[in-house]
Amino acid sequence: MKKKFLISSLLLVMLFVTGCGKETQKTMECTRTGKGKNYSFEYDYKVDYTGKYVDVINITEKIMSEDTEYLETVKETVESMYSPFKDIKYHSYDVEVSDNTLTSHRYIDYEHIDT
Repeated sequence: MKKKFLISSLLLVMLFVTGCGKETQKTMECTRTGKGKNYSFEYDYKVDYTGKYVDVINITEKIMSEDTEYLETVKETVESMYSPFKDIKYHSYDVEVSDNTLTSHRYIDYEHIDT
């Protein structure tokens, strides 16, 4: 009986030491579409995470409107929100208006941002 207990205990220790059962990275994707008075939008958020920790966030937001003045105002607003983060490594963003569509991309690599 002691022999079985010892062998079982040894196997459990080996499982923990070898890393068996480590959590793997998963991806969660959220999308949202909608319409306002003079615009429509499509938002796409992709989050890579391991366990309860976020590794990477990749965001694409599109706003479509015939009102180019509105799109330029939104562009200025988005750029002013993101500009304080422009010099942070592992964080990038760009905002552009083309063909009545504002497209905003934002990428944050939390795995490396604190290193």
